[in-house]
Amino acid sequence: MRRPDQVLLNIGALTNLVFVMTDADHDGLIGKDDTVRLMSEVLGLSDDDAATAWKALGTADAAEASYTQCLTAMTEFITSTDSKAPGNSLFGPL
Repeated sequence: MRRPDQVLLNIGALTNLVFVMTDADHDGLIGKDDTVRLMSEVLGLSDDDAATAWKALGTADAAEASYTQCLTAMTEFITSTDSKAPGNSLFGPL
């Protein structure tokens, strides 16, 4: 069994990687258009699935998301057992 602290470190590392790849101007926010493009080009999601994945970030701002929102969604994606949890749409449909 994995140690919970190691799982949290791995979630943080993965979130950092994705966030740095997407936050091109290093302002601490990622934009919807860049994120949807990255998900389409790198993960091979359709535009519709990438747009649904963007919604999983749970951002009130339709155009931008913060690191904290990304970390929350990534944590939910990895740890949640609820298939309907918003974070479980982070990388497209399961």
